[in-house]
Amino acid sequence: MNIKSVDALPEGYQLDREINLEKDKRLFWMINILSIVLFIPFVLIAIVLQISFTIEIIPVMMIFPLSIGAIIIHELIHGFFFKRGTKQKVKFAFHGWAASASVPGVYFYKHHYLKVGLSPAIILNGLLIFLLLVLPNAWFYPLYITLAIHFGGCIGDFYVSLLLRKYDASTLIEDTGVGMKFYTKTKC
Repeated sequence: MNIKSVDALPEGYQLDREINLEKDKRLFWMINILSIVLFIPFVLIAIVLQISFTIEIIPVMMIFPLSIGAIIIHELIHGFFFKRGTKQKVKFAFHGWAASASVPGVYFYKHHYLKVGLSPAIILNGLLIFLLLVLPNAWFYPLYITLAIHFGGCIGDFYVSLLLRKYDASTLIEDTGVGMKFYTKTKC
């Protein structure tokens, strides 16, 4: 049986690292600045390729609702993959600066947690790219901007995935909504 999570921290594990974006303002601002940095290549691509956008009022008015929808779908995808690893209820929240899906008190093994973290970027960005290719040209601009915003918004998931590279498969992660805790086996 492939165990994806545990409801209690097993004996022999210790806290190795904690991330809390409410408490660590330096990290909070770094993540937000990097989000903007990830947005810049989309602008540069549009300039270099001289993408001409057909601007129609209704599709342009959809940028805000599409972006809000992308945030909601992003968190629902996290929630879906959390549920594939535990029987516990997923907690959805809005923190004033970010939305989250989490299962506080449940410890996910690294491999499953990476699936939880990266699935929204893969699935939703893939869907937005597909829609860019198949929907009428009038929808290109709002979908392209939504893709750029969503891709930049994935920076926290990318950051955590990069941090997890140095950890082995036995690492457990507890997601608290505003951060996470990494637990490693105590070295004997």
